[in-house]
Amino acid sequence: MRRTVIRVAAAALLAVQTAALAAGADAARTAAFRALRQAARTPETLAQHSRALDDRDRTFARDLVAAADRHRSEIDAEIDLHCSKRPRGDTLAALRLGVVQIRYFDGVPACAAVHSAVEVCKRSRGSHGLVNAVLRKVVETTAESGPAGPPPLYDALATARGEGIANRFLKEVAKAPDRLQVTCASEAARDRFVEACLELGAAEKRGETGAAVRPRDRTAVDKLPGFAEGAWWVQDAGAAAAACALAAAATSG
Repeated sequence: MRRTVIRVAAAALLAVQTAALAAGADAARTAAFRALRQAARTPETLAQHSRALDDRDRTFARDLVAAADRHRSEIDAEIDLHCSKRPRGDTLAALRLGVVQIRYFDGVPACAAVHSAVEVCKRSRGSHGLVNAVLRKVVETTAESGPAGPPPLYDALATARGEGIANRFLKEVAKAPDRLQVTCASEAARDRFVEACLELGAAEKRGETGAAVRPRDRTAVDKLPGFAEGAWWVQDAGAAAAACALAAAATSG
């Protein structure tokens, strides 16, 4: 009798813990969704939406947004396969949230990815019916083709240098892309550059005339605002300061 009571109590505790974990994951997905639907996103955007989360769920939310940004072109191409016209606003953000989990998070069950995306869309102004239909098609195609695997270079690297090096490469590839660091011609030019780039993704000021930018979509460097006018060049502020100091020393010498 006593053993039965203990087993029942343990099962009840496990159920409570499981429910708590699920609730935390849903909160993380909600925070990620709120960040993804903001076109002009800054590094502080996700932090604002995830303040109430614990470290584990905050990390999950950050990983979702980083993966969605990194694989934006692939995710949107997947969405376009199943839509006659690409949705906008909250519907598109919910679809991106669902696709990134289905395609790039092996530990997330497909049903959880679909359900969470549909639920956040229901609570917003999006079309949750469309989200449900599209994501179910994505699940079907993923089951047929398999989840997104390692990049083609992985096999060649593993053969030439060993799996240890290849796995390190894969770990680095999985990280969010580094920001493009630039130095602007003046502080005013830097302010204009950052303001313009906020519409493309994340951008922030660095030092007196430096800036860092990471567009959501793949963008050629020469297509960024101000490049044609020579308002900035690709060089971090520290390297630019060293170059200026060396140039001044060369001139005075």
